[in-house]
Formats: sequence, structure tokens, C-alpha cells
Amino acid sequence: MLELPLLLSLLIWLLVSMVYDLRYRELPAKLTLIPLALAGIYALLVHGAWVSVGFVAALVLIADLEPRQRRLLFAGVIVAFAVIFEPAAFVQFIILLTIWLLWDFGATGGADAKLLFVIGLTVQQPAVFVLIALAGGIQGLVALLQHRKEIPFVVAIFVGATLFVLDQLVLKIL
Repeated sequence: MLELPLLLSLLIWLLVSMVYDLRYRELPAKLTLIPLALAGIYALLVHGAWVSVGFVAALVLIADLEPRQRRLLFAGVIVAFAVIFEPAAFVQFIILLTIWLLWDFGATGGADAKLLFVIGLTVQQPAVFVLIALAGGIQGLVALLQHRKEIPFVVAIFVGATLFVLDQLVLKIL
């Protein structure tokens, strides 16, 4: 079980990010890169997850390489090395790689990807991404019924993370 202050801090940051994104349709780098660096430090110190931190850092660094084939090749090599060094985190690496691929192919924005990377490094539990995906699916269905072409995925990220925190609180109470 993760510590309550950490989870609440994560939710407050996600709420601020969501409000900012809904208002201005973008997030400044300081709202994504600083938390990403802090999440990396946390993952290193608390979880000893140096491979995960290096994996995410490498994915963020190669995001601007051209052409796309080169990025994809590097991403494939990076995930292979990550799995070799940390086989127990295979599911986490696949989730993080999927997030990066969604960003690379334009299905989600870079800020959304960085928010998800922060959650992945901090929480270290794949269940949070299931809840985020479910919230995103419901949000997508509502947008489809309303004939909207774009949806702010940060809402689904916040809702899914909130559901995860509520689940953790219920587990702590029981």
C-alpha cells in the first residue's frame, strides 16, 4: 500500500494539471517535467527502480528523433534491454512503451504521456492503468455520442487515478 500523503499529492498535481489543460488546452513543461524528474528520484530511492527510470528517461529523450523508424528501433532496443535487466517489470515496461507509442503516433499528447509516466514511476502498480483506461473508454463513448472529435485525456487520467486512490483507501480501512 502506498503512503496516503504521496497519493494525495499525486491527485492534487493531477487536478491542477487537469484544470490547466481544460482551460488552456496545453500543459507547460514545468507541470510535467519537474514532476517527472521528482517521480524518477522517488522511484530510484523508494523502489530502487533504476531500470524503469532509465527506460522512461530514454523514451522521453528519443521522442524527437527523426525519422520515426529510428525512434521505433531505439524504443525496441531500449525495451529489450529493460526486460533483460529487470524481467519482473515486464508488464510495466509494456505499459510504458504503449504510452510512448500512443504519444509517438499522435493518439495522445506529450503532456498526457508524461503524466502517465509520472503515475507509472510513482505508483508502480499496473492496476492504476486499467482504471485510467476504463475511465478513458467511458469518456470516449460519451464523446462519441456527442459527436466530439477530440477529448482531453487528462480527465480520464485524473478520474482513473482518483479511483485507484479510493481503492487504496478502502484496502487500508479494511
